Amino acid sequence: MAEPSTIGADCTVRGTLRGSAALDVEGTVVGRIEGPEGLTVAAGARVDAEVQAGHAHLAGELSGQVQAQRVEVKAGAKVQGQVETDTLSIEEGATVRFETRMKLDLPPDAEG
Repeated sequence: MAEPSTIGADCTVRGTLRGSAALDVEGTVVGRIEGPEGLTVAAGARVDAEVQAGHAHLAGELSGQVQAQRVEVKAGAKVQGQVETDTLSIEEGATVRFETRMKLDLPPDAEG
């Protein structure tokens, strides 16, 4: 498994970030984040973006749209916007204000 790419605490990136390796954000990203296997927004970091990732671990601030298989919102995080995911966890102490769309797999005989 490749080492994650890191946006340092003293960096601001504007635009589109594309890649397949994990991405750790410790600074600021404004724009789009496409395709990382995992996205970590560290405490103190800020992301204002449309995000498509395998997994999103959010401990800082995120505003925008997130599409990920799994989204974890940690205590102290601030998240607003839209979240589309298969699995969502929110720790006590997180501040959230978002619309959620979750995939719901029903057995064929349970559909209406």
